[in-house]
Amino acid sequence: MLSMKKAHIILWFAGAVFLTACNAKIQSANNHDFPPLEDRYFGEEPPGLVPELFDPKMVSPEGLFEGGMFSQNMKEFYFTRKNGEYEKRTFFVIRYENNSWGQESETDIKWPRFSEDGKTMYIGKDYRERTDRGWSEPISQGEFLKDQAHGWSITSKGTYYYAVYKKEDKNINGSLYYCPFADGKYENPVRLNADINTGEYIAHPFIAPDESYLIWDVRREGGYGQADLYISFKQNDTENSWSPPVNMGQAINSEMQESSPMVTQDGKYLFFTRGEWVEKEDGSTYYVGKRHWVDAKVIETLRPDPNLQNTGVTSYPIAYGSNGICLTNKDGTSTIRLTAGQHGYPAWSPNGKRLAFYGYYDGGKTWSIHTMNSDGSNRKRLTHVKNKWDNMPVWSPDGSKIIFGRDYRDASGAWHYELWKMNADGSEQTQIKSLSGGGPSFMPDGRLLYHSEHKNKESEISIADLNGENIIHLTDNEAEEWDPKISPDGKQITFMSKRDGNREIYVMNVDGSNQTRLTYNDGSDGGPTWSPDGTQIVFHSETERDGETENSTYIMNKDGSSLRKMVHNSWQPSWFKKGPK
Repeated sequence: MLSMKKAHIILWFAGAVFLTACNAKIQSANNHDFPPLEDRYFGEEPPGLVPELFDPKMVSPEGLFEGGMFSQNMKEFYFTRKNGEYEKRTFFVIRYENNSWGQESETDIKWPRFSEDGKTMYIGKDYRERTDRGWSEPISQGEFLKDQAHGWSITSKGTYYYAVYKKEDKNINGSLYYCPFADGKYENPVRLNADINTGEYIAHPFIAPDESYLIWDVRREGGYGQADLYISFKQNDTENSWSPPVNMGQAINSEMQESSPMVTQDGKYLFFTRGEWVEKEDGSTYYVGKRHWVDAKVIETLRPDPNLQNTGVTSYPIAYGSNGICLTNKDGTSTIRLTAGQHGYPAWSPNGKRLAFYGYYDGGKTWSIHTMNSDGSNRKRLTHVKNKWDNMPVWSPDGSKIIFGRDYRDASGAWHYELWKMNADGSEQTQIKSLSGGGPSFMPDGRLLYHSEHKNKESEISIADLNGENIIHLTDNEAEEWDPKISPDGKQITFMSKRDGNREIYVMNVDGSNQTRLTYNDGSDGGPTWSPDGTQIVFHSETERDGETENSTYIMNKDGSSLRKMVHNSWQPSWFKKGPK
């Protein structure tokens, strides 16, 4: 069977077949004399916010349609067929004339794109100009496209966005570049920032005509399949300044391979290819992919909320670990990756501007507490003690301090579980010496809620003053009990307990009464956190499937009902809840 790397390189070529990265501008039909909507897409029923197969019988009577591209006025459609009677890929054009689509005919024009005014046709690294006698001979775009491969797109102002494969790049799996057009010529190409150029097999960019967003396909950790579609939004009209990339979510992406995005010239629909590699009897593979379409309104559902952007909290209030720190919306349908690496236990600051988390060093021998802005910038390492596991940070209600656990083994092999406090900038690190345990969080009155080690037991849910005095134990079991979190109204505590032989999520009143089990899973549940309104609980669950460990984040009502998976390959969730001013 082909290696994954070789298979993706082949797919990059195949992506060109599906005509990615067009020059499409979102504008109303009043600005273009488009065919009527009922005719525009060959009579196909338009999709909603769930992608559907695009395989119109008019151009695909035998299901051999691969993909296609409209001209700028959407009255010409250039497309390809393959297989069946078409042993080789065959190119066609069909035209809308006299209020109906005519008969398709073969053409020598391969995979064209068009300028906004329809007077320029782009084919590969060349272009043609419309003349009185038809299209001119091909004209080279210039030296800047010499390394272009695997998709490109162009803005209304003429700026190119394109994929490049250069061995001298650090990312040999492809990179995205842009090349501005100014004063009648193209400037030097610029590599897009590292947030965008992260992952494997980066290809097929689609740039919005007004340069407000960029969509591309890439394979990243935490994705849904072989390759997923990601989107990033331009920030403040600043050159090469983009919001953290967002996985377009499980509504768009699947366990298969999504690639080759484009938005139609009328701005109504997002097209992309969904497919997979199929193995032949001789062990070789071939790619089978089909074009899908979805309402372009899905793009706006992923755009960060401008009213909350200044506080660092956008439309993604749930932070979690997934080989790095990620954010997701409250439905779990869209994600943002902020960091890459062995990071976990994210905790929101009360104002939502910062996140605290832990990261591994020395091959996992040392864990340290970090903070960063909620967009992933301004990352700082706060603790540096070697061979200690600093973990589970939490902010004080006023955001001035961070409490965290520190676990380690002494020379005799005995484990120690300490609680420490420090200022939010990492200064004045002090052990709360009278407390032993971990998993700290704050009660509304400023007391510390944590799991304590006492009476030679595994651990119990306890409350203490911040100075370590006035300890109250709420549970009293032989089994381990961790991760306590107080409800927003201060009346209930959710926590993990192993009292029934398996790690499950429980809830109890704030005085320790009415302890109730909520989950009954085969896996190991933990890390519960409340929704801001206190009606739901999010937690992670670890299960064994086919000999491999699977971690996922789940959500349920506070009584344990309506349980569903939110995000796979995720753990240790934290739901932002606005703190006091």
